[in-house]
This record gives sequence, C-alpha cells and structure tokens, in this order.
Amino acid sequence: MNIWIIYDSTEPNLQILSEKLADFLDKKFNVNVANSRKIKSSIILDEDPEILIFGISLYEGDSSLDNIKNWITNLNIKSKTTPIKISQVFNFGIGKGNIVEKEHSWQGFLLNYYKPHQITRKLFLLKDKEFNGIFTHEQEKAIVDYSKYIINKIHKIK
Repeated sequence: MNIWIIYDSTEPNLQILSEKLADFLDKKFNVNVANSRKIKSSIILDEDPEILIFGISLYEGDSSLDNIKNWITNLNIKSKTTPIKISQVFNFGIGKGNIVEKEHSWQGFLLNYYKPHQITRKLFLLKDKEFNGIFTHEQEKAIVDYSKYIINKIHKIK
C-alpha cells in the first residue's frame, strides 16, 4: 500500500513531524514524504497514492493551507482518464492560538474534494508552544499512538 505524506515547507517543524510519522508507518507500508513546494503535483506519479496524509499549519495568517489545497487540486496520475483510488485521508498539524476556524475550513475543503467516508476527522495536532523540533516523551508517544490509529484505520478498509 502506498502512503504519501504531504506537508508545506512554510513551517519547518512540519518536516520533522512528517519524517517522524513516516518512520513509524514505514515499518508496515511504502511511505513517501513530500514537500508540496518542492515536488509539484503536476508531475506524473509512478505509483498512485492509496492513502494521503497532510501535514498542515494552522497558524493565523499562514498561507500553507492554500499551498496544500493547490497541490491537491493539481495532483496528476499515470492515466488522466483513471481517477486516483484514494481510500483514506488523514491530517496532522502544528498550530497556535485559535485554530478552530482554520481547521473547519480545511475539513470543509477536504469534504468537498474527497468522498466523506475517506476523510478521517481525527486531527493530530501539536501546539506550537509545546514543540521546538525536539520531541518530548509525551509527544513521541502521541506520534506513536497516531501512527497506530492510522494503521488500524487502514486495516479496517482493506
């Protein structure tokens, strides 16, 4: 099963978090980590992703959500006549302050773009004040728990 973890580079901690999540998932799946600013979605993918995991920044005034949305809407596949068979979409992020409005906007976008049963509503979120690029024991455990959650959800849809 092919999993793509897509994050936007405007938030450097998202790369660290993406790679840490990939480390855990890579034990069971084929995982690719992509920076949406460096890997253009208009390229033709060799292997279509079956699972998408988006790393998002929920800071006020941050444009990375728009960058990720643009990446999603321009995603290309091997055959332009065959739709990508995405079976599940997950999210994780880093935020600060009141993130509820941005999170609702993001979920609304995903619901408009993917089928509702594909979207996992559980958002794994590290608050900015809690994260400085070095994981505490609690954060490490939270990442492991979210990885297990993803693995369990994937096994249910197989």
